[in-house]
Amino acid sequence: MMFNNEKTKKIIYFLSVLILSAVAIIPYLAYMGILFDFESYYKGEEFIRTMFTNSFAFQIFYFFCYSLIFNLYPLNKKVILMSFLSFLLIFLIWHFLSYLIPIDFLYLTNTELNMPCFQMLIITNIFFLVIFFILVCLSYNKFIINDIKNINKFFTLTGNTIIFSLIIYFILFIIWILYILLLSIMNKIFDFELNGDLEMFLFFKIPIIIFVFLCGVIPFISYILFSTFKKEELF
Repeated sequence: MMFNNEKTKKIIYFLSVLILSAVAIIPYLAYMGILFDFESYYKGEEFIRTMFTNSFAFQIFYFFCYSLIFNLYPLNKKVILMSFLSFLLIFLIWHFLSYLIPIDFLYLTNTELNMPCFQMLIITNIFFLVIFFILVCLSYNKFIINDIKNINKFFTLTGNTIIFSLIIYFILFIIWILYILLLSIMNKIFDFELNGDLEMFLFFKIPIIIFVFLCGVIPFISYILFSTFKKEELF
C-alpha cells in the first residue's frame, strides 16, 4: 500500500513538472505568434535575432518555473516565495534598464543591431543568465548558502541534466534537418512552394513553434529522466 502511495506521488510529481514546463514556454510561443503576424517585417535572420534579443522577460519566467521543480513536493511555499521575489527583483531591474537602452523591443532593424546599446544589451543578458543560474541553485539549496554538499550535488545534477538535454537536442536537430530536406525534395519533385498563408502556417510556422516548444520542455524532461534513471532522491 505504501509502495502504491509513493508511486502515485511520483506520477503526480512528474505530471506537475510536465505541466510546469509547458507553462514556462507558452508565453514565449505566444510572443512568436504575435511576431509572425508582422509579415512585412519578416526577414529571416533579423527575425531570429529579434526573437533572441527580446526573450529576456520570458527567460526570467522560464527560469523561475524551472526553479520550482525542486520545491513542488513536498511543497515548500517559503522557498517558492523567496524564488518569486528574487526573480521579480531581476525583472524590475531589467525593466528599469530597458528604458535606458533606446532600442525598439518589438522588432530590431539593422541600424539598431549595430548600435553600442545593442551590444551592451547582449552583455547584460549574458550577465543576468549567470544570475538566473545562481537563483536556481539557491532554490535547489533552499536558500541555504553554506550548505556546500547540497551545492555540489546541484552542480552534478545540472551537469548530467545538460548532457541529457544535449542528447535530446541533437535528436531534435536531426529531425529538423530531415524535415527541411523533405520540404526541399517536395519542392523539386512536386513543385511544392510555401507561397500562400495557409502553406506557410502549416509547413513553416507550426513546425517552428513545435520545435521551440520541445526545446523549452527538454530541460524539465531531462531532469525527470536523469532523476529516474540515476534513482535520484526526488522527495
